[in-house]
Amino acid sequence: MHAGGGSAPGVLAQSGRQVARAVKAALAVE
Repeated sequence: MHAGGGSAPGVLAQSGRQVARAVKAALAVE
């Protein structure tokens, strides 16, 4: 599942952004 060129930093950055988004959503729900 590498949307970019398969670069590790890019994948990590995307995952981190998704995680942060999920955390914010969870906090918003609470």
